[in-house]
Amino acid sequence: MLAQRSGSAWEHSAVREIGYLDIATLLAGTELDETSGRILDAALDEFAKFGLRRVSVDDIARRTGVHRATVHRKFASKDELVQAAFARWCRNMLSTVADAVSTESTVENRLVEGFTLAVNIVRNDPLITGLLEAEPEALLRLLTIDGAPILAAGREFLAAQLRALQAEGQATDVDPEAAAEIALRFAHSIVLTPASYFELDTADHLRHFARTYLVRASTGTAAEAK
Repeated sequence: MLAQRSGSAWEHSAVREIGYLDIATLLAGTELDETSGRILDAALDEFAKFGLRRVSVDDIARRTGVHRATVHRKFASKDELVQAAFARWCRNMLSTVADAVSTESTVENRLVEGFTLAVNIVRNDPLITGLLEAEPEALLRLLTIDGAPILAAGREFLAAQLRALQAEGQATDVDPEAAAEIALRFAHSIVLTPASYFELDTADHLRHFARTYLVRASTGTAAEAK
């Protein structure tokens, strides 16, 4: 349950202002100055506690320790800040997954273990679970109708991981962008629509699903049992 907060908040409309390249840059972690990073981290903390609608620029500025004008100078609108904050959240999550599966020796095993870990992280993340409970329409719009920039950025992040393995001679016939997007769309569907014909409740269920269906869909080959 999200906490209650009084006070004015930015108006939140459909996300239009920030483009794919900007989000991809944020997700890659490049060209983001220290103050912008602190603002985004503070925004994520505020959104997790109070939701998207109840948080104002003053709340974020106060939590960051900067003047509200600084926040407006870095992010022209709430739409832009929300998209940027979720891109940062996504990058942090994907970086955690990438680090965790870095010792896996094959593309297939990285897909399986990365998919399993990512779904479990998102399922249990307080920001996502809180917003799905309290403001589902805002979160769902951000991740569906207005979700193309974050999908594009996530795809590029994962594709970069696959390209690094291809440089070592693995899965050279696989399209990295296609494999990355397929994995993201599988995970996206499972998180947002949990009810399923498939058993997907546990990590072992997710691994079995990934080995049976995700690897084949992403790479064109079946994964060997681990």
